Amino acid sequence: MGKSWAPAAKNTDRNVIMLAYAMPVHATAIEIWEHANPPRAAGFVKNIAVADPVGAFSQVWAGSDSTSCGSSLKVSLDGSKLVSRVLIHTQTSEAAWEYIDAVRLVGSAHSCQRAYTWPCDCSSSRMSGDVWTGVTGCADHDGDGRSYCYVADPKACPKDMLSEKFPGAAFKWCGGYGSPPPPSPPPPPSPPLWPCDCTPTGFSGSIDTGKIGCNRHDRDYQWCYVVDPVGCSRATSSSVYGSDAAWRYCGTWFPPSPPSTPVWPCDCSTDGFSGPDDTKHIGCDFHGGLDKMWCYVQDPDGCPHDIPSTRFEHATYRWCGGYGKPPHPPPALPPAPPTAVPETGVLVIDGGRGVHAPLCVLPGMEQVAAVAGVPIAAQCCRASTCRRSVGGRCVSGEFNPDNASAPFAGSTYAAALWKCEELGLTLCNQNCRGTGCFYDFLPVWTNISCQNSPPPLPAAPPSIPAPKSPPQGNMTGPASPSLPPTLPPLPAVPSPPPPGSPPPPPPPRSPF
Repeated sequence: MGKSWAPAAKNTDRNVIMLAYAMPVHATAIEIWEHANPPRAAGFVKNIAVADPVGAFSQVWAGSDSTSCGSSLKVSLDGSKLVSRVLIHTQTSEAAWEYIDAVRLVGSAHSCQRAYTWPCDCSSSRMSGDVWTGVTGCADHDGDGRSYCYVADPKACPKDMLSEKFPGAAFKWCGGYGSPPPPSPPPPPSPPLWPCDCTPTGFSGSIDTGKIGCNRHDRDYQWCYVVDPVGCSRATSSSVYGSDAAWRYCGTWFPPSPPSTPVWPCDCSTDGFSGPDDTKHIGCDFHGGLDKMWCYVQDPDGCPHDIPSTRFEHATYRWCGGYGKPPHPPPALPPAPPTAVPETGVLVIDGGRGVHAPLCVLPGMEQVAAVAGVPIAAQCCRASTCRRSVGGRCVSGEFNPDNASAPFAGSTYAAALWKCEELGLTLCNQNCRGTGCFYDFLPVWTNISCQNSPPPLPAAPPSIPAPKSPPQGNMTGPASPSLPPTLPPLPAVPSPPPPGSPPPPPPPRSPF
């Protein structure tokens, strides 16, 4: 190495060093020379990971380092890994300077006689991944006239077939009836790490975030911390670590906005998309030279106040203000008004898995939000179309069936009805099975009345007292007049026809 490596500060922080080797080595050991000031702080290596030429890291050692000052820590390997990079994590037990003087890979270097093993290469070690198969190379191993071999890495080979004989191993068909496959091409050079690359170590700059690579990391989309938060201009400063660490979206799916920014269905589009249509019009502006500001909305299906576009099949738009600037975000929704359960009651039904019995919720049960301890989810519909989520957000929040302790609040009837009405939707008359948010595992609210629960009977009318008996004797008087005949019912008065609806306002001029 020429010079010793040391961190920038004398402290007890966790540090990392990554070394790249020009020639990959089938390593049988890694030897690390170390010393410290003061000497008693030596023995500071915490764990060691290695990477192959395609950049896949794996940990090979972690534990207690008892190396004395000026000595070396030696870790043995099995020689099966072709190592091109070594990643070392260090941390002293007291505030001290730690130094790594040299790191040596022990083993046979990559050469033409020992080609690099690609994941789909035929195994030459009688192993397929970490499963012992007992056979090597491409041959007619079963004597049925067909040649095959077990691949070197069944997890990384996309064209292999899983073995029934050796679970965890995989094989592929090969030709030549026992002839070895053609030599593999030389390995590519180790790819450089760019500032915006997802960190392979968990470090973003000098901050150990503990989150490695591109993954969902407790979110519903893929993201990662970048290697260099200062050098990556398109990364966002972390809300946890400040500007010392930064993150970006990665993978194949991106949310419409960062997780800290709420997006409502009627918000102006921030990327030009209105539903699935790419309109190329971003934000609220005088698009097309009109004298009135307008924008395409984020979610045409979830916005109840939008206007259908005449240019795009699915897009919708609305008027907005602010002299060319996007409108302010909508204010927070008011609390749900109290809503009584209808006199006929409403049904709570199973969300789709057939495990929750129907429940009839009657007046007086307005605070019911769970069935047998299981929270009731709110879901909405537009006509016969189920909408368990609007704008990428579940109406009642996303339920996690794999974590029973994860917070999930059930909805009362009033809260469920209010949520749907605020979105321009209604409660559903079906269970909406298989439409997302994992509500199949929960009971759900509906607008179905309790057909089997008859309404209460009306109160009985007050009893009419019996007439008093006439006095006895030979009293005479005029005969009682006869009652007039029952009058026929009055003819129904026809209702006047409803007034015609005013014509809708004309849509804005093209380019909608």
